[in-house]
Amino acid sequence: MIKKFKKLMYSKLLIFFICVSFAMMILTMFCLGSIVLILFRFEVISPEREHAFFPILFAMFFSVLTGTVISGIVAQRILSPISELRKSMSLVAHGNFSQKMDDQATVEEIHYLIRDFNQMIEELNSIETLRNDFISSVSHEFKTPLSVIRGYVQLLQEPDLSEQQQQRYIQQILEATKKLSQLTGNILQLNKLENQVLGLETDFFQLDEQIRKIIVMLQPKWEAKEIYFDVVLPHTIFCGNEELLFHVWLNLIDNAINYSDYQGLIKIELTEKEQIILCKIEDNGIGIDSNHLKHIFDKFYQVEKSRSSQGNGLGLTLVNRIVELHHGKINVSSEKKKGTVFEVRLPKYSEGIINEF
Repeated sequence: MIKKFKKLMYSKLLIFFICVSFAMMILTMFCLGSIVLILFRFEVISPEREHAFFPILFAMFFSVLTGTVISGIVAQRILSPISELRKSMSLVAHGNFSQKMDDQATVEEIHYLIRDFNQMIEELNSIETLRNDFISSVSHEFKTPLSVIRGYVQLLQEPDLSEQQQQRYIQQILEATKKLSQLTGNILQLNKLENQVLGLETDFFQLDEQIRKIIVMLQPKWEAKEIYFDVVLPHTIFCGNEELLFHVWLNLIDNAINYSDYQGLIKIELTEKEQIILCKIEDNGIGIDSNHLKHIFDKFYQVEKSRSSQGNGLGLTLVNRIVELHHGKINVSSEKKKGTVFEVRLPKYSEGIINEF
């Protein structure tokens, strides 16, 4: 990024300085020539007079002095902010992202250069903040299951444990390692998706059948809570990344099951319109407070402490990113103790029909 600024400076400013220097030379020659003509016109100097060239030398000195002063003023206006910019860049190169410069420069190129530098600083500062938050969150998320594993391993070292206790402790360790595995997988997947530059590999597949398979796969969970399903899934062919969209429906339906009450109801409706495909997943569970809805897709954000055992706060972040990569949108509405509704809108025919949403 800093190399980009240096390249910009050496290209446009070099041309600018050449033009300024050339203009100063023309100005000096014009001043000198005008003064000499005036002196000859009024016969102040003539070849026959003694010391005739003394006024010419004076005029040359005056012109050179004038050109030098003007060049110095212009150079000062240009070089002073560039010098400050160089110092700020040096600080940024050493990790200081708090530098900001006054972009009220009179030279347009310098003004834009400083403005872009300030924008770069804001971006770097934002990235640094996100990086620190991410490291802090990851460290916290790893700490909990590792503490659980360590605790139960210490308990397993007790000599008087019954076989039932041993099995229970081993099961807790397995659950903690499963959570670590899911967290690691989600972090790697999210990192890959966030750095996705090229388009996704897409193919036509049966979207309604994919959702049915997920419902069947989660059958042990919803049967244990005796949850009812109201499913409307007409035959729907969609062109997208089948593997990634599988994660979307799995996360949303799994969340609906986790946060539904005993003998609750989950509605899943797939609608195919002229330009979009809409999938609505609705539960009548515990719901989400309105203050938390705006953060629902943030990394590691968990609505309530009591729900922390249900996940690691990355599932919905992954869902949101996958939908974005398909040029779609996901909306959520919820009310405490009444339930939550997720709506996923995907463009049907071409990329980026977001305006139609």
